[in-house]
Amino acid sequence: MQIINRIYTKLVLVYNITQNKDLDISKELAYTAIRNTIGVLLFFSIIFIQSLIDLFITDFRIKRSDFPIYYLYLGLGFIIIGFIYFSKVYLKPNLEYSPNGETKNPKKLKRYFTGYIISIALFGGLMFVILRMLYIYLG
Repeated sequence: MQIINRIYTKLVLVYNITQNKDLDISKELAYTAIRNTIGVLLFFSIIFIQSLIDLFITDFRIKRSDFPIYYLYLGLGFIIIGFIYFSKVYLKPNLEYSPNGETKNPKKLKRYFTGYIISIALFGGLMFVILRMLYIYLG
């Protein structure tokens, strides 16, 4: 939770200082960004686990007599919906604001925000590439 609080604080500073948003709006935008980031990580992890199950444990091909694949997807959907509900109830990051050099250097905050977005995009792209390579070479 300490990592989430640090990221949340930096995102609040990004929205507040570099984008000239009100502090309350900055907190709401940063909370939404954190929740969506965790959701993206959860979603890609679920897809990765489902693909590993598909490749190594069981063959989930859609046929009339086999295991219905929609049960698996329904379960994954319930996990995502449960995450959305529980994140709204239990995910409460704290603003750990202490004035330091970051607040005086908006370029450093913009670089942090850009790096944050690029790292999430690279994570999603890396998962996609790994899964495609697994399907090509093992499937």
